[in-house]
Amino acid sequence: KIFVGSWNVACTDPNKDLNLDSWLLPKDPNLIPDIYFIGFQEVVELTASNVIMIKEEKQKQILSQWDNKINSSINKIGKYTKLVDMNLVGINFYCYVLEEKSSNIKNLSQKIVKTGLGGTTGNKGSCCINFDYENTCFSVACSHLAAGGSKNKQRLKELDYILEMKLDSFFNKEEFEKKLNEIFYFDNMEYNADDDESKIVSQTQYHTNDNPNAIDLNDDSISFKNSDIWIIFGDLNFRVDMEYEEFSEYVKKGNWNKLIES
Repeated sequence: KIFVGSWNVACTDPNKDLNLDSWLLPKDPNLIPDIYFIGFQEVVELTASNVIMIKEEKQKQILSQWDNKINSSINKIGKYTKLVDMNLVGINFYCYVLEEKSSNIKNLSQKIVKTGLGGTTGNKGSCCINFDYENTCFSVACSHLAAGGSKNKQRLKELDYILEMKLDSFFNKEEFEKKLNEIFYFDNMEYNADDDESKIVSQTQYHTNDNPNAIDLNDDSISFKNSDIWIIFGDLNFRVDMEYEEFSEYVKKGNWNKLIES
């Protein structure tokens, strides 16, 4: 049994009187999760100073604060071992496993993927893990994709990148860095005034000749999507281009195909 939860917290302070029980705890006592995948986005404001110069101590502090909040909830229903806690500027990603099931986890690996500003900054991107649970291979990515109504193609490109990412790159950094093939194009990007990246562009300059996140799509190695179970979750930023009243009617009628078309 797996729980997957995502929340864009919009810079909420986890030290305040915040209780996550209603979100994280199952209403059915027979549905106690064996594994929790929990992701937060915008744990800090995505300003240029935070994206470029955020201190490691601050990242660890924020990771710990949210970890404490999560533990205060999930340990009410069982004893959990934290398998992973990862941070990419505004993204926090956690994985917890029931202590009695933790011995089933093997071959854990993890990778940070930056997709902001053509793959150079971490205001957007993914925290990715891969592991075996008994005989089942899991690949999981907690992501914050490109924002803005005009960025649909960019979001699809970022999702394709995650799906095609080779799992051997999780394990072998040197091998991964040999596969430099640009797939994000900073020079051709357009930024709207409401995008967080427009603020970063206005305050910084970048040279994007090399992209350490690039992959060779012709490689025959096992990819993220070839795992037995793969999960991509987070603030994916896809939009439904429709007036709210019309949208609400389709939701009430369960006409999901019409929403997907939009």
